[in-house]
Amino acid sequence: MAIDVQTCLQARNPGGELRNSAWTVTDAANGLTEPSSVIYNQFPAPQYPTQGYIDPGTCVRGWIVYPIVTGQKLTSIRYSRDSTLPPLASWIA
Repeated sequence: MAIDVQTCLQARNPGGELRNSAWTVTDAANGLTEPSSVIYNQFPAPQYPTQGYIDPGTCVRGWIVYPIVTGQKLTSIRYSRDSTLPPLASWIA
């Protein structure tokens, strides 16, 4: 399964780290899944960076692939730059 995501940083904010592991998904069995650690050419393009930097006033967009069990329903998507803090954004599928 893959999701198409975009991260934008306002021009007044300092640049910072960018990584796909900030995006997690939850399935109907309450399994929290991080992005696939393996990248293949068959994955949708463009791919969201596994690690990088985002400049002030810019956006980065791409696909993130997750190793979800076939047939398992996705229930939510969460974006958190620090896993010890509440998410910056979350969506219910």
